[in-house]
Amino acid sequence: MASKLILDSDTANNFSPVKKRRVTDQVVEKILNLINDKILLPGDKLPSQRELERMLDVSRSTLREALSGLIMTGYIESRIGQGFYVCSTNGRAVDAVEVTAENSRHIHKVIQQIYESRAVIETDISGLAAIRARQSDIKKLYRCVKDIERSLPDEEALLKGLEFHQIIAEAAQNSILYDIEQKMLEHLSKYILTMYNKPTTYERDVKLHLDIIKAIESHDCYLARDLAYRHIMLFAEAQGFKICTFFHNYYSSQKPSDNEHS
Repeated sequence: MASKLILDSDTANNFSPVKKRRVTDQVVEKILNLINDKILLPGDKLPSQRELERMLDVSRSTLREALSGLIMTGYIESRIGQGFYVCSTNGRAVDAVEVTAENSRHIHKVIQQIYESRAVIETDISGLAAIRARQSDIKKLYRCVKDIERSLPDEEALLKGLEFHQIIAEAAQNSILYDIEQKMLEHLSKYILTMYNKPTTYERDVKLHLDIIKAIESHDCYLARDLAYRHIMLFAEAQGFKICTFFHNYYSSQKPSDNEHS
């Protein structure tokens, strides 16, 4: 007859229940292992989201949550219009649970602040661009929207959308506002995967941008400003965010006179 194994309390404590691991944590761990084992080196570009979804056999929402956590902890970065790249780790070692936990703790507040910043800054930058845009700026904007359309429904269309707003800031011909917009877009690129978790579409990612270009091309600063605001609000509301509107309500009542266009 087999003897019964009796464990002392210290030994028994080593047999704690096995924790179920989220798929997101597993995805983060796979990518972290590739970075920590130096299979992926600083400066290397990651495969597109579509390729990663296929290789890892995960959903888009799961992959985006994982990538967003890696961006926020500094392991990868999103470069506007280019994709996702490995950053220098400087010998750091962070586990998958820590990455996704940090993501969950901070992301809601930061996204709220990004939307508010865009509503304040990009609205009036678009109005200023309508006054100052050159024909070369208009051509750049149309080319960018063509690139967005060609990228549908891939996530690359989202990154091209950031480039679109960068071009508008150039067209405004104000170096201070351009620098502010650049800094805001850098923050936006870190969170864009989580902010926009639905497939890109013609109606949302092409038509709205075309409407803004047409307002800028016609030098209608009031309309350009209003369309830019609606564009931001549409994205914010789709993600469940309420953005303060008092500044827009004030400016909307102050339609610029013809003298302001001169």
